[in-house]
Amino acid sequence: YKVGTYTSPHILSFRERIRVDSQMIPEEDVVSLYHRVTQTAKQMGVELTFFEVTTQMAFLYFSQQEVDWAVIETGLGGRLDATNIVDSPRCTVITSIGWDHMNVLGDTLDRIAQEKAGVIKAKTPLVLGPTAAVHPCFRQKAACVGADVMEVQAEPRGEDFEDENIRICRVVVENVLRLDLLPNQLKTALSVQMPLRAHVLTRQDLQVASGLCGLSSLRGAGEKRSKDHVEKEERSTENGETRRETGREDGVKDAREDGNALLTPYAVVVDVAHNETAIERFLQFLEHHYFGIPVRVVVSLTKERSVSVLQPLMNYLSFPRNNRLARLHFVEANHERRKTAVSVLEELETDNRVTSELRTAILAGLEEQFRVLSETRAQTDEKEQRASEKETESLIHVPDNIRRYTHLLQSCTAGHLPEVLRFAYRQATAEQSVLVACGSFYMMKEVIETLGFLHGPVDEIDVNERCVTPVAVETGSEKAPL
Repeated sequence: YKVGTYTSPHILSFRERIRVDSQMIPEEDVVSLYHRVTQTAKQMGVELTFFEVTTQMAFLYFSQQEVDWAVIETGLGGRLDATNIVDSPRCTVITSIGWDHMNVLGDTLDRIAQEKAGVIKAKTPLVLGPTAAVHPCFRQKAACVGADVMEVQAEPRGEDFEDENIRICRVVVENVLRLDLLPNQLKTALSVQMPLRAHVLTRQDLQVASGLCGLSSLRGAGEKRSKDHVEKEERSTENGETRRETGREDGVKDAREDGNALLTPYAVVVDVAHNETAIERFLQFLEHHYFGIPVRVVVSLTKERSVSVLQPLMNYLSFPRNNRLARLHFVEANHERRKTAVSVLEELETDNRVTSELRTAILAGLEEQFRVLSETRAQTDEKEQRASEKETESLIHVPDNIRRYTHLLQSCTAGHLPEVLRFAYRQATAEQSVLVACGSFYMMKEVIETLGFLHGPVDEIDVNERCVTPVAVETGSEKAPL
């Protein structure tokens, strides 16, 4: 089958959003389709949002490519989403319900579920993931429009998002669409993972990252080990599914027995988890694969998120549970949708959803990164340091209630993420902890570039939601304002 996929947001390039058979849309097609959509809208006197434009571009591209199937991911919610113009899909899937986009969808899970129920269509099969199946509004809406419902039950032993999604996809392919696939074709299809979901850097990735962070990877005989230090070969489970199993412990043991210095963290794991539910599920993954190992976390948030979404880090990694949180580092992503450090510090003082434990952890991380990064920069004297603090204060409005934290802004505002991540990498190496980067899609470009993994096309400019200033993208002889 020829399959088109439309997903959002992207990480490195806008072209990731629109694919056919896993191949990104060519740049020239992005330009031509953008012109076609926006010019048509202008002729009709219609103003389109960024996501409405990209959705139309995706549908036109899939039509041009004559795809057999299109997998369309809603952008936000469902009822009012631009993708919801599809009136007769072959199947509708609601994978999960969590605390996300509450400023738009509602401040309770039931309200969020009701918005997502807007994608349910008349006489169209509906598949519900485990966390969605518990909300009665889906069955009620399905009954009203004559849609058959199939529920995917929760895995009693617990599982991460990827394993859960594999089970949901299997139900869709085998029980709803009834596609005629050979067993090996189905296995290959289900093995495709979403980018940066519990992404564990390989041994080779860590060697590159260590060099970029000012370290060597392994010395001497430790290099002879050919097996990947993070992921073993996939093994089939009893029901035929495939799962990743971390093998880092073996690599650590070999290196130590050989008497070699291990100059990488215990592991590095990157995840786009950006709301409380997703962070909880990601932490379950860490619990399963790295139980008992200290964890050092680098996080960034978008402006609409409360700092309280990080509370699961305390629940899973801190006292009284097991005290595994080596350090929590907040730093702004270099993106217009970032949550600023000033906003974070204000919430630590005023938001009653932020526990004292989380407040202490964030401040401790900021103090450490400020202290260490100040020492490693061009050895400034005390006078220069005070001048730098005054310059920071003049560039950033610092409210009176957090003025005592002004010095911390020198190590966590936009542009500091690479420096903080390299520092955290070196610290995780010294303490042999798991280094984690999570909290926002919009930090991932900097994370990837800093650690040097997942090479691929990178947009020279940011083409994304809330890209306020029109800019021109030149492709050949054409220019496209985006």
